[in-house]
Amino acid sequence: MCSPYIYANFKKSYKGEEYKDLFWVAAGCTVEPEFISVMERLKAINVGAYEYLMSHNPSSWSRAYFCQDRACEAFENGVSESFNAMVVDARKRSLLTMLEMIRLSAPICPAIIKKLETFGEHYRSWSVIPSGGGIFEARLTYESYCVDLQSWYCSCRLWELSGIPCVHAIAAIQSAQSRGFHQSLVFK
Repeated sequence: MCSPYIYANFKKSYKGEEYKDLFWVAAGCTVEPEFISVMERLKAINVGAYEYLMSHNPSSWSRAYFCQDRACEAFENGVSESFNAMVVDARKRSLLTMLEMIRLSAPICPAIIKKLETFGEHYRSWSVIPSGGGIFEARLTYESYCVDLQSWYCSCRLWELSGIPCVHAIAAIQSAQSRGFHQSLVFK
C-alpha cells in the first residue's frame, strides 16, 4: 500500500479539494503530533473519511510513521516506474550508450538541488541558537526544532527521512559556518 493507491481509493468516496488537501498534508507530515492534528481536522469534517484513512495503516502512507533509516521521502513504492519513465529513450540504446545518456552531469540529482534551493530561500527566516557541540535550536515564531549537525538530526524528522538537510538544518549549518564551526552540507 502506498499513498497514491490509498488516495485513489479514498477519493472515490470522499471527493473535493478539502479532502484531497487534508489527505496529502497528513501523508506529508513528518511527526506524529502534526499527523494527529491534521487527522482531527478531517474527523471534524467527516468521521467516515477519518475512519477510512485510519483503517489503512498510517505507517504505510504517512511519513510521520516511516522509518528514518531509508533516506527516501517518496510517498509511493514505484521507484522502478519512475526510473523507467526517466530513461524511456535511453533504454532503447546499447548498454554503454544508455549508461552515458542517463549519467547525471552533477554529483547531486536535479530534484535535490531544487529542494535545497527552495530551503535556501527560507532558511533566513529562522533564528538559530547554538547549544554547544554542534547542536542548535532553530526557531520561527512558535515553532522550534532541535538540530544536531554531528548526527545529521532534526526533530522535524525530514532530514532523517530523506537524507536531505531540511530548512532547519540549513539554517543551523549557515549559523555554524558564520560562527566558525565548519560543517559541510552532507547527505546520508
